[in-house]
Amino acid sequence: MSAVEQSVTESMTVQAWLLTLVGGQKVAVGYTELCHLLVDPSTYRVPHSPRFCKDLVQWENRILPAFMLSELLGQSDLREEKTELEEPANSDRDKIFAVLGFNLGHDRAEYGAIALQEPPQLIQVNDADVCDLDSNLIRKRMIVKTSFSHDTESVPIINIKYLFTGVFSN
Repeated sequence: MSAVEQSVTESMTVQAWLLTLVGGQKVAVGYTELCHLLVDPSTYRVPHSPRFCKDLVQWENRILPAFMLSELLGQSDLREEKTELEEPANSDRDKIFAVLGFNLGHDRAEYGAIALQEPPQLIQVNDADVCDLDSNLIRKRMIVKTSFSHDTESVPIINIKYLFTGVFSN
């Protein structure tokens, strides 16, 4: 078998970050998409904002939206707002946010933050690990690129470009 034929038939393995969201759900992002971890940062509440993005955090002279991705992935109505101020599930510990970013081209990048329950874990993902999306995530198809099997559970890969480019403001 030639080298070209061999490379076509072999599956590709890449590094990714496994993120445990507040509430315990696991998702993944690409290795280069995780820029920084913020531990116990100051957060700023935004009145009348949707519950999946009710806070802002400061990072390197920027104010970033702080997504509660667990709310977004499990929420039936994206526009629903909470009237009471609730503390996240990890309020008895330090708050952890993953700062994620992607390149827009022409030396421009976009950033946002996702609330985590625990620090991220670097993992290897193989093409052979791809699996069907859980039925509850199919309608979130624009936010979730695909999913893969990891430790017997289906882990969605988040499309952060879609998440952070203001698609929910319309």
